[in-house]
Amino acid sequence: MRHVGRLIVEHEQQGAARAAYGKRQIEQLADRLTVDYGRGFDARNLRNIRAFYLAFPIWNTVCTVLSWSHYRTLLQVEGDAARNWYMREAAEQHWSVRALA
Repeated sequence: MRHVGRLIVEHEQQGAARAAYGKRQIEQLADRLTVDYGRGFDARNLRNIRAFYLAFPIWNTVCTVLSWSHYRTLLQVEGDAARNWYMREAAEQHWSVRALA
């Protein structure tokens, strides 16, 4: 997932946090990836993958015991410090996604 997010930001958006106004890059990429690889690459999920990469650009900061659903919930937390605190607590306390939310 992280590599897809990196490719979206670095290749498709030329390093910008967002695509240029009016470009439908995510939607077009979603169409291409769905044709090539099947389900799981809709535009909404690609936006989540891009947000994941921007929130956790350093792979070592990711906790592998948490699921993708945990990370989608964590992306809603504003601020790196708060997000990292919730990530650590969720991992250490074995929180479900519902408990994290």
